[in-house]
Amino acid sequence: MGIRTKFISLVSAVVVVLLTVMTVIIISTVTTHQSQQADGFVDVLKTEQGRQETLLREALLQKGDSLASSLSLTAAGLIANFDYDGLTKAAVNIEADKDVVSVAFFDEDGKRLGSDESEETEATTAKTGEGTELITKKILSDGEPAGRTELVLSFASVEESMTNITARIETTVQEIRAENANAAWAVGEITIICAAAAVMALCLAIYLAVSRIITLRLGKTVGVLEKVAEGDLSQRLEFDSQDELGRLAAALNTAVESSSNTLEQVREAAEREKQAQAEHVREESRRREEQEQRRAEEDQRKRQAGGA
Repeated sequence: MGIRTKFISLVSAVVVVLLTVMTVIIISTVTTHQSQQADGFVDVLKTEQGRQETLLREALLQKGDSLASSLSLTAAGLIANFDYDGLTKAAVNIEADKDVVSVAFFDEDGKRLGSDESEETEATTAKTGEGTELITKKILSDGEPAGRTELVLSFASVEESMTNITARIETTVQEIRAENANAAWAVGEITIICAAAAVMALCLAIYLAVSRIITLRLGKTVGVLEKVAEGDLSQRLEFDSQDELGRLAAALNTAVESSSNTLEQVREAAEREKQAQAEHVREESRRREEQEQRRAEEDQRKRQAGGA
């Protein structure tokens, strides 16, 4: 075996070892940063989910408070006219709302008004529990207390929305982790290809030149990945080459763009759901106000007819 053959064999062995070590380091670094990025993405989604849940609960409480206030105003006129059947009908109409568990009216002595006047306050409060909220409003007649309205509000719709969002988040995270795993394997495959090419070349000078280029470009890649892992999804790799690292840069850019679009879609979905809930609350309030106005006009006509 000649000196040249020994030198080539030695250089080839060193190249294989170095590229093997580099492959392990690259895959480990990419996997670590991708895992950190995925964890950060999950934290952002969970934080946004918690904020949206708070907003939905607040909107639902505002809706319940508005309904209870409207019922109290309606009940004042019905009690003044001893129209207890009207109270029962008002309660039944409101209980048709999926967010309302029960509605009850009570006089100042705690006696229930309506079709089941023998029931006490416990009949309503017994329906309260986890996932519900009891809203109480005073009934005022000519400025004097005439009783109270109790409305039990259900948060089942909010919990259902949160369950759906959680399921979508879990699905998205699983898809991201699968994409990250595929990207890590892609990095390994590309590095193996580079190693095979380097071994076939058996040229130390070429190896050193290629190593220098790879190190520089991988440094940029790691720098971008570190910023992405910190939450900056605006980072992109600007490699115009069509080689393996160029394809790696394109794949990483695609993964970051996909993560950014997914996060934006979740935020837009949460915003649309929030707007839908708000619109629903406004529509319900408007409908209750119209019903209250019609009933007030009917009461006025009845009083006028009775006076005549």
